[in-house]
Formats: sequence, C-alpha cells, structure tokens
Amino acid sequence: MIKARNLDPSIRRIIEGMGVAGVSDIHYVATVDGNTHEFLDGKVESGKLHPTIGDAYVNVESGRNDTILLSPDSHSQAAALTFDKNMTHLVGMYPDAAMNHRARIGHSDDFDALITVSGYGNLLSNIYTMHGRGSATNLHNVEVTGDRNTFKKCHFGGPMNATESGTAGYSTIELTGAKETLFEDCTLGIETVARSAANSVIRVGTDSSRNIFKGCKILSMSSATTPYYVEIGSSVTYGWTMFEDCIFINNSSSWTSNLALGVKFGPATTAHRVFFKNCQMYNVTDVTDNTKEAGVLFNTVWSAADATYIGLPISPDHTS
Repeated sequence: MIKARNLDPSIRRIIEGMGVAGVSDIHYVATVDGNTHEFLDGKVESGKLHPTIGDAYVNVESGRNDTILLSPDSHSQAAALTFDKNMTHLVGMYPDAAMNHRARIGHSDDFDALITVSGYGNLLSNIYTMHGRGSATNLHNVEVTGDRNTFKKCHFGGPMNATESGTAGYSTIELTGAKETLFEDCTLGIETVARSAANSVIRVGTDSSRNIFKGCKILSMSSATTPYYVEIGSSVTYGWTMFEDCIFINNSSSWTSNLALGVKFGPATTAHRVFFKNCQMYNVTDVTDNTKEAGVLFNTVWSAADATYIGLPISPDHTS
C-alpha cells in the first residue's frame, strides 16, 4: 500500500481536497505518450500506473476507498465505463475548474451510456466528459443506478453532436433507481450544440428520490421549444429532487428560442416534488405545465393542516 508520507505534496493536496477519509490504495491513469506518464513511470509502486481507466478499475478493491487519479489528458473510451464497485473513486489531476477540465473522458464507439455508476458510495471529482459523436444510440452521458454516490466539480458535457441533440429521450444525466445522490459544484450540459427534440439535461427516472444538486450550472442550447432542463419520468410517483443555489441557462443566438417548460412531468407523475432553493432559470417560457405546478416548490413551506402555502407564491407560472 502507498503511504501518504511517500506521496508528492501535489498528490496529497488532491487527495485531501476530495473530502474522502481513509483513502486506501492509489492508482494512476496516464496516457502512455503524455507528460504525466513520463513523470510517474518508475516513480510509483509497480502495478499502480495504468494506461486506461478500465485497466486501473479492475485493480481497485471495492469498499475500502481505493482511488484512481486521472491525468490531465484525453482518455477516449472504446467501451462504456461501468463503476459497479462500492466506495471507489475517480479524481482528475487538474486544478479546480468550472468546466472543460483537462482530465477528460470521451468515446470512440457508440453505447447507451458513456458512464454507468451502479455501485454505492463512489466519488467522481474534477473530470470532464465529452459525450456524443453522431449516433442516436448514445443516449446518456452519465447514468446513475446506485445509491449515495457523489459528483464534485465535474463537467458532464453533452450532447456534443447534432444527432444526439436531436434524439428524443437523450439525457446528459440519467437517474434510474438512484437515491441520495449529490452533485456539487458541477456543470451539466453544454450551450454550443442546439437541442432540437424532446430531451433533457437531467432526467429523473423510476424509483429515484432524495437526489440533490447543489451549486450547479445546468446548461442548454435549443433550436426548438421541446427540450427541458429537468424531466420527471412518467413512472416516478413519489419522493423528491432538490436544487440548491443552481442556475439554469438555455442559450440561443438571439436569446429568443425559449424552452416551453423548464421542468417536464410525465403524465402519470403524481407525488414527486422538485424543490428549488435560491435558483435562477433563464430563457424558458414557463417553469412547468400549469397542471403540474403543485410539484414545483420555490423557497416555500407547505402546511398540510390547512393546505396553504406560506412565503413566496407556490405557483411558478409567471405567464398567467
């Protein structure tokens, strides 16, 4: 096991900044022709320097906070990445950034989700994913199916191509059966490729609840009114999703191509609630459909005793 005292001070600072107590083994991923690989080769313990994320991941142990440090290079994936272990972490070796981090993950083939996180208690931090290469089979940048996972200071960029942007059902972040997920200080989506179909930046799917987005930037560009910032799936019938100190920006060349709805509820969605605390939403005609307004709450307190709302108006409909 690599001891903390034997690490370069810069590596120690990265690990200490992750907020993970009790890091166990540390593995490194660096492209073989990059400067980071040249520097680390021969300096780290044998078997701890890897050319790909997949090669490093098979060598980490589940449940003990093993950590993979990703070099500030382009790491293109020929196969989808699945994080199905527990308490294993992927951290970019790059200074804190708002977007377009240099520890970046793209793909050279097509698959439903670029990254699937199905284990629990995992951390992804300080990385940039670039999703979309011209196929309608590329449906999700990141899909989370496990519980209690954390994403910090990441930029999940997509859709990066007009084909994915025009594919109904595409989502940058897909939550399926995910509970107690935290996205903190992340950038989700991009504002350089126009969405033209009924798709979303964040989709909350079946059996997903208690997921929190804190201090995030949710980005979109649209050439149609049909995309959404957030979609609550038809089969989501309970629970809640929370946004705190987030900003939602839909870009267009003239700032006139408004999204019709910021939050889209499926027709069968009944009891799921979406909380917005200190958030801003731009270039959208209406926050949600007027028949679903009870599902969107802005800094309000609901009293079940008298069925009244205290504080700001509960209705987010600013057009009527």
